[in-house]
Amino acid sequence: MAYERSAAFLKATSSVMGLSDQIVNRHKNRRTDHEVDLAVVIGKRANLVPRQNALKLVAGYRTGLDITVRGSEERSMRKSFDIYTVLEL
Repeated sequence: MAYERSAAFLKATSSVMGLSDQIVNRHKNRRTDHEVDLAVVIGKRANLVPRQNALKLVAGYRTGLDITVRGSEERSMRKSFDIYTVLEL
């Protein structure tokens, strides 16, 4: 079974905040970007799910604001700082 390379990345749960929470830029000396994303909420623990069954694991969708600090760290690290993921909860 072949899997395509995905553009998915992990977000720490500590990075998630609600719409009314205040964003605090903790890295003022580094470029920080943001973009609106479609967040997919996975509702079940899974591993090696075949493509045809993947949508069965989706619990819902949310609008998200993805904040990224630019730098040399791995992408999931730069996107997972505390309170850097705004989700419509």
